[in-house]
Amino acid sequence: MDAASVAAVNAAGVAFAENKGVTLDIALSADGQYNAILMVAGTAGIGLAFGEVVYFAVADSKWEKAKGDAEATISPMTGIVVVAGIEDAAIVVMLMGSIRADAQFPALTVGAPVFISAATAGAVVSAELTTGQFQKAIGWAVDANTIILTGNPDWVKVG
Repeated sequence: MDAASVAAVNAAGVAFAENKGVTLDIALSADGQYNAILMVAGTAGIGLAFGEVVYFAVADSKWEKAKGDAEATISPMTGIVVVAGIEDAAIVVMLMGSIRADAQFPALTVGAPVFISAATAGAVVSAELTTGQFQKAIGWAVDANTIILTGNPDWVKVG
């Protein structure tokens, strides 16, 4: 998009006509690709890699690896890292969109909800969690390596 087009969109905003909306290409072409509807810039509280699930730590306003074994690491805002960084570096976190991360999502169940892992910080799983764990569905698996991230704020403590 050229500078004049960007300036026009910035000045006017975006309005959709009836029966129109944002369409994501969920057939992402390769590992490391994504389509975002909502992203935020932030600061890494620890070294973070592309595709890791993170939460916004309100104590220091940094992004940390999410893990489903504690309320504190899933109840705040969560997302997936799309621009990685070392501790205290600038990063970008996707809150809503689609993402393909072959190394981080190696065996998702197609069509199943995707949860924050209770066993491994920053990871996801397709299986529901067990008693005593904190379950938060963050989206849906499109294929074994691709997630539609919904921005869901809800979570539950399992039995």
